[in-house]
Amino acid sequence: WTEYTDGSLMTFPFFDQDGAVLGVVTLHNKTYPPFTSQDKEIGMILASYSCEAIKAASAVESLEESEERYRELVENMNDALYVMDAEGKVTYVSPVIEVMTGYKSSEIVGNHFKEYFPFQESLQLEQEFQSLLNGEAITGEYCLCKKSGELMWVRNSSRPIFTGENVSGVQGILSDVT
Repeated sequence: WTEYTDGSLMTFPFFDQDGAVLGVVTLHNKTYPPFTSQDKEIGMILASYSCEAIKAASAVESLEESEERYRELVENMNDALYVMDAEGKVTYVSPVIEVMTGYKSSEIVGNHFKEYFPFQESLQLEQEFQSLLNGEAITGEYCLCKKSGELMWVRNSSRPIFTGENVSGVQGILSDVT
C-alpha cells in the first residue's frame, strides 16, 4: 500500500440465519474524500451477494451429500428398484437386478417391461399396468424370466408417478421370493 496516507475503510459482515458470521466484505478507499452513501450501498449489496453465494454453495454441497447417501442406499439394497414411463419402457432399474436375474441394468433400460415375463403373465400384467396408469397402486407376485431362461418368483409393489394430475410413469420394487 505505497503512498497510502489517508483513507477510509468500511466493513460489512454477513450472517447466516442463526446470526453466525459467514464472512466479511471490506472496502478500502486510499484517497480523500471518504466513502459516499452510494459506496456504502454498493458495499451492502456486495455483502448480500456474497452471503447468498456462500449459502448456495453450502446448499449444493448438502444436496450432493444427500444424493450420495441415497445412491448408496439404492445400489446396496437386495431388492430392485425400477422406474418405467407411461408406455411401459424401463427408464431405470437398480444394479442389483443383475444379481437377481443375470441381466445388467443397461440391458433392461429402454425395453418394455413385459419382455422379461413369460407370455402367460401378459394379460394380467397389461391389466395391472392400466390400473397403475389410472392412478392405482398395485402389489402382486409374478413369474419373471432370468437371462439364463430359468423362471423366478418376484413380489412387486408398484405405484404411479404423477406429474401434476397426470400419471407419467410407474415406479416400484421387485423382491425375489423364489
